Amino acid sequence: MQSPGMKTLRENRMAPTITGEDVGRLYILGIFEWGEVGKPIRILSPTDREKKVGRYLNGFYGAKAIDFAFKQKGISEIFAVRCAHYDNGVLQAKKATKSLQGYNTGEQNRTKVDTLKIVAKAEGKLGDKLNINTVKASTTLASQLDTDATYITVNNTENFEIGDIIDISDGTNYARCIVTSIDTVNKRLYFKALTLSASITTAAAVKTSSNHSVRTAIADGEALTSNAAEINLKNVSNINIGTILTFVDKRTANPNDVTVEVKSISGNKVFFDSIGTITQIDATNSIIVSQEFQLSVFLEETQINKTNFYLSMNPANESRYVENIFKNDYVAVIDEGSTENFIGDIPEAISKVFLSGGDDGLTGLNANDFIGNESLKNGVYGFDALPDRFAQIICPDGRWASVIQAIFNYAENRKLWYEPDFNLDLSPEEAVNFAVNDAMLNSEYGEISYPNLIVKNPYTGINEVIPQSAGVVGLNARIWGKKIPGYGVWKQPAGVTNGIIYGVVALEGEDGEGNYITSNVKIRDLLYKNRINSIIKYEPYGFVKWGIRIAKLNGQFTQIGEAVTFLYCEHSIKNGMPWTVFENIDDDFRTIARSSIHNFLEEIREKGGLKGKTPEKAFDIDLDSLNNTETEEKGEFYFRIGLATKKAGEFIYFVFSRKIGGEE
Repeated sequence: MQSPGMKTLRENRMAPTITGEDVGRLYILGIFEWGEVGKPIRILSPTDREKKVGRYLNGFYGAKAIDFAFKQKGISEIFAVRCAHYDNGVLQAKKATKSLQGYNTGEQNRTKVDTLKIVAKAEGKLGDKLNINTVKASTTLASQLDTDATYITVNNTENFEIGDIIDISDGTNYARCIVTSIDTVNKRLYFKALTLSASITTAAAVKTSSNHSVRTAIADGEALTSNAAEINLKNVSNINIGTILTFVDKRTANPNDVTVEVKSISGNKVFFDSIGTITQIDATNSIIVSQEFQLSVFLEETQINKTNFYLSMNPANESRYVENIFKNDYVAVIDEGSTENFIGDIPEAISKVFLSGGDDGLTGLNANDFIGNESLKNGVYGFDALPDRFAQIICPDGRWASVIQAIFNYAENRKLWYEPDFNLDLSPEEAVNFAVNDAMLNSEYGEISYPNLIVKNPYTGINEVIPQSAGVVGLNARIWGKKIPGYGVWKQPAGVTNGIIYGVVALEGEDGEGNYITSNVKIRDLLYKNRINSIIKYEPYGFVKWGIRIAKLNGQFTQIGEAVTFLYCEHSIKNGMPWTVFENIDDDFRTIARSSIHNFLEEIREKGGLKGKTPEKAFDIDLDSLNNTETEEKGEFYFRIGLATKKAGEFIYFVFSRKIGGEE
């Protein structure tokens, strides 16, 4: 203060820091074995890839491209969108399903009904390789079971108690029985058969739907007497029609246990078949066999989920209800009984039964299935679900000219960097004709390289061709993301220092004399003047990308580093300034916004990403020319930003001359 008095001091707001975008993000559109069609699936590694989109498919390159891109050691995350055929807007891919049967709890005759439906979470034939296993496996059989059998011999009896419901199957025939007594010496289970459709010979397994730790005590009611056919309980909340009740007399040294099946329920009264002459049994000590089960899911022979024990078909049992607690990456469950307004019985025991009906939707596959439909959000429009941000995009399975044109248009709208692919086994002349005349490549939002690559399949050890795009975008991410001085999106991903593609064992196409086609300088010249970058073998460095031209014929950019610098800065600034929305347009707003952008661009200049020794020569931030009273009244504000990008030397000349008059 210069003189006595009062003065208002305005606190300076710090300019929010703009963080640069992740340059390791990749979008892949293609054919995959697994995953929901049309939805972006985030993948963080080859192991994650196999879990989320499946294994390698013959004739398709989606999964292989993911692995090869990660192999370049620059990709941070991949979002894969799976394609399938659509016919008049209807998806042709189908989900595999399997309905398990149980007993109709609404009928006393216990007829079988569909009770639990298992549905693959994603469309496709991989679902047909999923199989399911229900009910706890207890032991392997040692004897056969005939239709008139009264007992069965098992390897051990430790997992059984009187009152257990056991399921017996030989893979074809099936029986559900109630254990009435157990001979631990001879290892026999005596039973009453609820169902026994046919003779079971040397069955594979006995399974029990009971688990003794979860048996529930029934509230005490009246005592049972001889020939009783009903009992009055305090509540029946845990009892369904068809439930097996075991009444136990705990007052004697040798309890007289009687097992019955609930036929109907009225109020708190439970009705069942007459149980004959018995000593008096007190219902206080009676127990109910828990109607809970387990479900396991296998991919062929490999279990792919942690088995869920104690699942219930009763929606009232929220903590155990199958639809509430069964979680699996591959299948979902639907309680079909609940749709019929009754509580379904537990599903019958099955041993590794396959789902069926899955269809990959590849019959009739065409270019439109990759191009997709904006309203349906399929094909390339599946990526609309992702926010606008810096990313590269490839489509190794969609190599039609129309697909390439559509993805270039999409890349321009979303400000993405696109690396298209050639069909396999094209000559250089055919590649040029395709790029110039068929696909009419002319875009600032990508480049194209030639030829395709030969890599070793990690599963078979066999060398095979793969479209080059996965290697190139992985290389780009590695170079742009290097955390060393001088590196960033402006660095050209090419040459013997910054252009080596890892994991390549050979190139597609030879000249008949054992040389790769792109070893010929004339061939490289032909490709380059048509905006196609060559991949060459350069001893002793290996396989190297040899070119930095973009796909635009005439435009403000000709080189990759220039174009990508603009994309990177645009995404980084837009995504780094969400605070600008709803801020009043005043001097504070302008000052803080300008400072944020200036700090970000100055950091890029200092790292070597922009041309100019001072900020004034490297970039321009104009907040005035596009803004006026009219735009302010509309609530609009425009930022105009100019960047002085760097060019790289493509054609290096050495001029030698004799020095006259030099010393000998």
